[in-house]
Amino acid sequence: MQIAHGEAVQRREEMISKLLFVFSANGGRWNAIADSMKKLLMMEGCALCSITHGIAGEKPEFLIWKRSVGVPIEYVHRDEMPAELVDVVGTGIPAVVAVTGQSLVVLLSPEAVARCRGSVPDLVGRLTLHAATRGLSFPTMSTVQRIEKGVQLRSALESASQGSGRPLTTDSRESHQVPSA
Repeated sequence: MQIAHGEAVQRREEMISKLLFVFSANGGRWNAIADSMKKLLMMEGCALCSITHGIAGEKPEFLIWKRSVGVPIEYVHRDEMPAELVDVVGTGIPAVVAVTGQSLVVLLSPEAVARCRGSVPDLVGRLTLHAATRGLSFPTMSTVQRIEKGVQLRSALESASQGSGRPLTTDSRESHQVPSA
């Protein structure tokens, strides 16, 4: 909050309309298979991919958040970046970029993504923090609506995974600490 002529002036937040998850991996089926093999062999790959995807696709806990965040999330691979996105991120990928009515804003740099260490809760916390510090906000949804949507998604995921022997949460390093900037 800024003070101007004895009055409190609140900074107006700009609404995020979409998130771009820019992966430091090339797109395509064969590249996806190669990335899965890297995960199986525990080789280092794209830090953002390791947060959002497991060996067989999107992680269930990421999928729950993705469906409840209130904005579309678009995946962009290194070899698919349009010129305007390259102008914003340059070679700094992986990254998460917010699309607003007026601009593209980098929310998470490669260093911030790496600090998440594969944790979906850490990614979500950092996105929320970095959006707020840049004067951006996600569409509002009441707490009750978020809880109801989360319960519905969790129930659907549990039903889908019954009998597979796979746990709903795939990240054993889940952290509940407040992320540092």
